Amino acid sequence: MRKVVLLNAYSAENRGDGLLVELAVDLVQEAVGSNVDISVIAADPDSFSGLDVVSPLPGRGRATRGAAGAVLVASGGRVGLARGFATRIQQADLIVSVGGGYLRGGHAAELLKSTLVHGAQIMVASRAGVPWIMLPQSIGPYPNGYRQLLAGYLKRAQRIFLRDDVSTTELRRLPNVARVADTAILEMGKTHPTSQDSAAHHIGLVIRNLRAPGGYHTQVRELFGRSDSWMPVVQSTYSGNDDTNFYLELLGVHARCSLEEALQGNALKAVVSVRLHGALRSIMLGVPAIHLSYERKGRAAFEDLGLGDYVFDARTFRAQQVSGAIESILQDPGGYWGTIHAALHRVRQQRTQVIDEIRAAVCSTA
Repeated sequence: MRKVVLLNAYSAENRGDGLLVELAVDLVQEAVGSNVDISVIAADPDSFSGLDVVSPLPGRGRATRGAAGAVLVASGGRVGLARGFATRIQQADLIVSVGGGYLRGGHAAELLKSTLVHGAQIMVASRAGVPWIMLPQSIGPYPNGYRQLLAGYLKRAQRIFLRDDVSTTELRRLPNVARVADTAILEMGKTHPTSQDSAAHHIGLVIRNLRAPGGYHTQVRELFGRSDSWMPVVQSTYSGNDDTNFYLELLGVHARCSLEEALQGNALKAVVSVRLHGALRSIMLGVPAIHLSYERKGRAAFEDLGLGDYVFDARTFRAQQVSGAIESILQDPGGYWGTIHAALHRVRQQRTQVIDEIRAAVCSTA
């Protein structure tokens, strides 16, 4: 039985990250077959169920794991692994980094967290001596010197799939990069989502706190006050990414329902989401979505779906614009879904490429 290790998972309590893990498992199984042993390395292993999941770092507290991460980074990935992580890496036939935007360092705290949690795993993968594929990533921003250091490890991957043009440009000197859509969009190439037949009356609102918010707070309040149809729904409840309190602080309301529960319960006719995978998950389940983007990944994803008119900068958008976009979708849902379906031809080709490369990587270890 083939053994595959999925690196760089976060927490299933952040629904977007949990979705990316689920889709990574599906891609591996489609490429290799169901007779495969998949292990997941995650920062919050207890949040996942039904999978073999272990932490990359020993200990339980943040301070203990942070110290272990520092040792691991300082040793170039040689010392400091949790025993379960080390065992699974030694037995692996293939390493796959889940898709996402976790390799970044736009400010000091972000750089430190990314390096200790994820950079350490990248170092381990680069030294493992087995094929290593990175599912669709946004990588950066980083200071120049650090980007060059990271590139020294990334060049050892068999393939790095990138999901936005900025990342592709910044890593253009690496011979192993390829531009494809986000993992969730690749899934749409398989499922071909269509409009949900629903009599729902609510519009889901997924928000989160942002660093340097600009006009974000003011415009979200105005947007929320423009309609009685809003249903605040939460996408992430994990640790520093727990959005629950932000709804109360900004809007004075409780988000009592998760986005997934609302979607599965056919409660929503549309969604406006600041979290990218809140928007993409909505589309996957047949509910049209608008994205208020705060990072490079958001615009890239919506443009890959042909939906450039339905993504707005979260820090500079105007509530009136978003209200108009919602009305446009609700008045002509066929136009929205037709645009997506036209874009999915290329997405299907990209999905085939990803699966073929995973399959070839496993076969190379036979």
